Amino acid sequence: MEGTEWLMVSPRQPAMVRIFRILVQEEIHWSQDGERMRKTRCEGPGCAKCAEGERRQTRWTLGVIDRADGKPKLMQVGAQLMSQITEFATGSNPMRIFAVLGRKRLRNPENYDFTISREGEGRFGRYRITHHERKPLTKGEQSRVIDFLADIAGQAIKTK
Repeated sequence: MEGTEWLMVSPRQPAMVRIFRILVQEEIHWSQDGERMRKTRCEGPGCAKCAEGERRQTRWTLGVIDRADGKPKLMQVGAQLMSQITEFATGSNPMRIFAVLGRKRLRNPENYDFTISREGEGRFGRYRITHHERKPLTKGEQSRVIDFLADIAGQAIKTK
């Protein structure tokens, strides 16, 4: 997306974020492209890569507020982080995140800040989240989120 910033978590610098929306859920494949691994979208039913036995992985693109600079950004996460967010919300580990938030005993991750830290590089990296005290978004943050969502509305999110 033109002009949209992406937040990447590096092993050297944990990120503190507030999740405000799950924007996209997609299935991807990792394929060797020369010396690098390249991510491609799964084509769904009849996918050639699935037929070849390549494993499919789910990725979520989240709208987050980067607490380092206060800006709304996009962040892509895999099942490892999403399962930790789900576990925080539900107290269990099913891969069913925001769809189950109607029950009162659950905590909505959109109401908490999270520090996301990463250990290791590449596909062997491990992520860990820590939640922080519940605080509502400020009016300024709410306004920036509304503007951000309006800017990306109707545009295809090209995932990283």
